[in-house]
Formats: sequence, structure tokens, C-alpha cells
Amino acid sequence: MSVLDPNRYAGPAEAAILRSDIAADDAARPALRQSAAQALTALHDATTALRAAQEAVDSAQKIYDHIAQLEASLEERTRVSRGLLHPIRRLPNEILSMIFVADERSESDQPFIVAAVCRRWRAVALSTPSLWVTVSCELPTVKAAEQSVTYMNFHFDRSAQLPLKVLIDYEARGSVPGTSFALALGKLFRRARDFTFTSSSDTAHMLSQCLTGRAPDLTDLYLNDTYFPGTAPTARPVYWLADPLAGIHHVSVGSNAPTLYGEF
Repeated sequence: MSVLDPNRYAGPAEAAILRSDIAADDAARPALRQSAAQALTALHDATTALRAAQEAVDSAQKIYDHIAQLEASLEERTRVSRGLLHPIRRLPNEILSMIFVADERSESDQPFIVAAVCRRWRAVALSTPSLWVTVSCELPTVKAAEQSVTYMNFHFDRSAQLPLKVLIDYEARGSVPGTSFALALGKLFRRARDFTFTSSSDTAHMLSQCLTGRAPDLTDLYLNDTYFPGTAPTARPVYWLADPLAGIHHVSVGSNAPTLYGEF
């Protein structure tokens, strides 16, 4: 049906057509109302069924969650019970300490992993100085270097008076860590047996300030800094040591791959 213009009066011919259309619309209206009522009833029934289904889903979910919680509690109780019966709990602390030290995996945080297992393992790990003698840090930023001070000092304290193996890889370019890092590094150096420091920045001045004092246990020294060009050995950093080099077996200084030079 075309859109009618309401701003006029229909002529005789058009009026006859309009009356015919009105009669047809009036005749169709009851059927449309009946269809609408049926659709509304179907919508109500579907809504009621959906609500009931949602209630059933919620109820089933609560039952499942309760069962899952019971199962998790059962698993935890079983795990604890089996742990209490594990033969490793019968080992003396001395044997447990030897096992920790014998684990030669390369992770720098291995002592912390061991110490996080349980209270007993933590106590044994913290009382085993040889577990903490390797200090290994990869430092991509100055912030990482500053944050590593706590880690370095922890190793220094927990290793008692044992000689250390120190491996520091400072990768931040164009910047040098602050005083706290230099002080911590200096402490490690003076107790080190093996000391390796590689850097992507000019850290020679910092090293000259912190690699000082007696290092009586030092046997291997490797410094790789962009400040030192080439691979030829140089005595330049050696004068930082207060004592003669009698105890040092190998020295390597350069900006390329590690190279061990002759024994002293």
C-alpha cells in the first residue's frame, strides 16, 4: 500500500478504494491479534523454560563446585600424607645438605628454589654455606643491577667465609650502576676465587674503584669491557689489586671472546 497524504480529502473514486482497504484490514486484524497472542504465549513459555534451565544449571554448578572442593581437599590430604611418609624426610640434615650441594644444575636461583620447598629445607639451605658460593647475575638494565644488590649481599652473607665464584654480565649500554652495586661487587671480588665481569658499557672507572683491596683466594680473573680494545693481554687493570699476582693462575682482559692467558 502506498503512503497516503493526510493533508487532503479523498475524492469519490479514491474514497471507494480506501473503504475497501479499511474493510480488508478490519477483517485481517483478528487473525493478527490471535497470532500475536500465540507468539506472546510461546515467548512466556520459552522464558519460563529458560529460567528453569538456568536454575538447573546454577544448581548443577554448585554441586560440581562442592564435589571439586572435596576432591581438592582429598588430593591435598593425600599429598601431605605421602610427603610425611617420604624416605627423604628420614635423612639427616647433613646428608640433605650434601645433596643440595651436589645438584649441579646451572640455574643461578637454584639455592632459592631449594629453600622454598619447605621450612626444613629452607633451614638446611640457609645453614649450608657451600650452596651459596656461586653468584651469577645477568643484568640487562641499570635497574636490574641495582635490584641485584640484595641478591649479591645475600650470597655473600650466606656463604660465610668460603671463596666465591662470581659471574656478572652487565648488558646495559651507555650507563653505569650506582654506588650500592659497586660496593656489593667489591665485597664479592675480595672473597672471589673465580671472578668474571663482562659489560656492554664503559665500566672501567667503576671497576677501578671497587676491585680493590686484598683478594687472597683469587685464582682466575676475567674482565671483558668495551673500554679494553682487542684481545691482547694488558696489565692495566691488574694494578687495582693491592697484593701481587702470585696467587692468580689466569687473567683475561679484552672486549672479545674470553681468552685465558698464561699462568703466573
